[in-house]
Amino acid sequence: MISFSTSLQGLGTAQCQLNFAAKRIAQNPAEATDPKNALDINEAQNQFAANLDALKVDDEMTRTTLNLLA
Repeated sequence: MISFSTSLQGLGTAQCQLNFAAKRIAQNPAEATDPKNALDINEAQNQFAANLDALKVDDEMTRTTLNLLA
């Protein structure tokens, strides 16, 4: 089974990456057009979605295992 803590850590990492990009844009609005910020935001979104999917799969596997044992 996938570890919940690994997926939660990945969610935290994605959130930090998004926050750093948002902070750069807020501190210097001219950087809003910097492609690096767009890439960082897109990567954070993809990481967040992937880790949420991993959590869903782990939940489903745990539920199935418990149903088999019950």
